[in-house]
Amino acid sequence: MNTQSDDTKPQICRLCLALTSKSFSLITNNVAVEMLQSLTSLKILPTDEISTVMCLKCSLNLKLAYKIQQNMLNAEQRFRAQILASVKQEIDVPQNGKIKTEQLSDEELPKTSAQSTKSLKEKQSEYVCDVCGKKFPALSAIKQHKNNAHVKLECPICKKKVTKYSYSHHFRGHTDSFTMCELCGMVVKKVNFLYHVKAKHKEQSYKCGYCDEVFKRTFTRNMHEKKVHLEQADFVCDTCGKKFYKHSHLKKHVESRHLKLRPHICEFCKVGFSTRYAMLTHRRQHTGEKPYKCEDCGDGFRHKVSLKAHLKSKHNVEEELTCECAECGKKFGSDAALASHKRIH
Repeated sequence: MNTQSDDTKPQICRLCLALTSKSFSLITNNVAVEMLQSLTSLKILPTDEISTVMCLKCSLNLKLAYKIQQNMLNAEQRFRAQILASVKQEIDVPQNGKIKTEQLSDEELPKTSAQSTKSLKEKQSEYVCDVCGKKFPALSAIKQHKNNAHVKLECPICKKKVTKYSYSHHFRGHTDSFTMCELCGMVVKKVNFLYHVKAKHKEQSYKCGYCDEVFKRTFTRNMHEKKVHLEQADFVCDTCGKKFYKHSHLKKHVESRHLKLRPHICEFCKVGFSTRYAMLTHRRQHTGEKPYKCEDCGDGFRHKVSLKAHLKSKHNVEEELTCECAECGKKFGSDAALASHKRIH
């Protein structure tokens, strides 16, 4: 990386904007170009009207940063290989990460809600999964669905329980290598690359049928229409009558509010919580982690609401209230805050 510019006239370093009399080309030096693209999304072109050189300090820093990045990635790969080697003897996981599981018996299948007085065609559309409420045309289809979507397997590496359908993708997350997105420079695992491109860079959009809001995914658009426009909460708690838009939300409600389940345990004080988010938030009391930083003074906070209160009291920063309740007209700063408020109506 010693392609030094012949021009001794001071130039501006493209990377730090400092004036330098000893510069190195970012065009002809292929090694430097590869390092820079590996670390950032910055592309230096010969046609650029601004500086195309870097100073000696940035040249050394670039080499150091690239070496650190490669060491981290290599260490991660070696670490994963060691973990896999230690668990391969304990589990029967093929190369593709799939695992064999017992199929559900016919007695374990969810009951059908088809009525004997209806036609066969009507019956076939009413085989309902008793876990998520989805409908299927045949018993074989619902059996396959339940085995794939609701039978959970424990990952031998992280001990997380995932569905059989998601197991292969999850397992690859522990073993896959990394790649860099050329559109934004973000480094992601190969197994998540397509999802990253679709979520961050996909141009296709889905417009709401009731308003002008646009979404990148049909699922997000459909949930928006259900919640905001149709208020179609089909899942009702038998105990308290509370309504939900998704069966999974109803299930979590029953487990936490009525069954009082607390499966997420703090490793420091052994206190249990109903959700992983609540446990991780509590855990900050032990670790001292303060992820929410004030951009004005640098103070850190454990909770986002504490940062908002700080901004209001210390810096006179008021949160923009853009979400209005249709029932009482009260405004909130986010959809989540509005949804939480709606529970009182």
